[in-house]
Amino acid sequence: TNHDSFSLNKSCSIRSFYSFYYLQRALKSTQPHASVPTLPVRPLLWVSSQKTKVQELAHFISKVISNRDLICCRVLHLFLQTQLSVDFIQENLDGKRNDQVISSHEALKTKENLPPKSNDNLQDNLCIGMKGLFQERKRKSYVDHVFFMKDKSMQGLIEAKTCDMKI
Repeated sequence: TNHDSFSLNKSCSIRSFYSFYYLQRALKSTQPHASVPTLPVRPLLWVSSQKTKVQELAHFISKVISNRDLICCRVLHLFLQTQLSVDFIQENLDGKRNDQVISSHEALKTKENLPPKSNDNLQDNLCIGMKGLFQERKRKSYVDHVFFMKDKSMQGLIEAKTCDMKI
């Protein structure tokens, strides 16, 4: 993010597949006269390979940040340069919150009253931390799934699956 409109030169943000569709909708609603790039329909992208998904999402973001009407949009900055959930980003758009994009060393300095360290090392450490958070979310989702499935019999699951199938 080396464009002048971005406050951070380097940022790391982990977003779900769904959140890119949220960004597309939010950009359309906040910038109705701008030409917002489109993403492929969800079912088509959902069955695509991981490589295709990443390419499509990267192409979408590339088009968004090359659009002069969208590059200064607050929702884009919060999406790309913070770890705010889409719910919190929406609350910002609704005027319920007023989050700002601040550098990670400013956030840590505020939190711990420590002098800022090298920005590059701190950003790298935060990216590693975010990857750990993402792994933890995946684990929690898996654990929730296991708890949901523990009371289900295998035969019941197979019958439910075959009832849903259209032959």
